[in-house]
Amino acid sequence: MPFKHNHFKVGIINISMIKIALLTSLAIISAQFLGTLVVYNFFRFDIYLSLVAAAFLLTGYLLASKKAAPVPETAAIENNTGLKDLTSCLTNREISIFRLIAQGKTNKEIAADLSVELSTVKTHINNLYSKLDCTNRKEARQKWVELVSHNLIS
Repeated sequence: MPFKHNHFKVGIINISMIKIALLTSLAIISAQFLGTLVVYNFFRFDIYLSLVAAAFLLTGYLLASKKAAPVPETAAIENNTGLKDLTSCLTNREISIFRLIAQGKTNKEIAADLSVELSTVKTHINNLYSKLDCTNRKEARQKWVELVSHNLIS
């Protein structure tokens, strides 16, 4: 399939994950050590937990800002050949559901029109969204308009 999907890969452990795990465990151990020596004597427990939560929030924010890289838009959708590839990977049922979504129908209306269960419609819509690389009906409708404007789907 020519489209890349941004999904987490399960089972792959890399060096950055190990570093984060070690830093987290070191932070927990040091917090426990400090807690037994100093913190419990000067702070109430709820204030202590708030400080620990803020520290982890700040740490997560700093780690995320270092690791965050802009995700490039899929070049496949931007050109006509990518649009042709997109329409060729959709099943007939997905195209019919795609058309009904573009018409503004709800999941229940789509299920009634196609004489299928609501859960089946939801499954097809989730598959359609992943193939279209979109997350909601509004984005799907925009893709439909783009495909119709290029005469790739009707």
